[in-house]
Amino acid sequence: MKKIIFILVALFTISLFADKIYLEALGQNAAQELLAKGYKHVTGFNTGKLAKGDADYQVLNLYKGVEYSIVFGADDSKSSLTIEVYNQNFDMIKTKTITGDTYSSIDLSGLETGPYYVKIKAIETPVGGSGWFFQYSYK
Repeated sequence: MKKIIFILVALFTISLFADKIYLEALGQNAAQELLAKGYKHVTGFNTGKLAKGDADYQVLNLYKGVEYSIVFGADDSKSSLTIEVYNQNFDMIKTKTITGDTYSSIDLSGLETGPYYVKIKAIETPVGGSGWFFQYSYK
């Protein structure tokens, strides 16, 4: 019995690391695209896992006169994630939904200096939830 529990724990642990490695690979692909578009240092790389209906929040301090690109992605083909960006007054200024094993970006310009709030919400996920990543860059 102990051997079976050990094997199950080991498989679960390997699965967690595989998900994170895959998200990092998606993030690296997205970062290369940002750099090719003239964006500078890609920063703020975060990952997590969301069940259907759950959300995660990020706070960014953005500056007037700077263009930003926010990239987010999901690791499972059965996932649907939405990203929403809010300004200092909590007015939604951009939103985008992705479906499947991919990533997408939202470009922001003409902003005022201040905090901006990013909400990543899982619309659909498989039973175990969906992994996600988030990063941003500027030019």
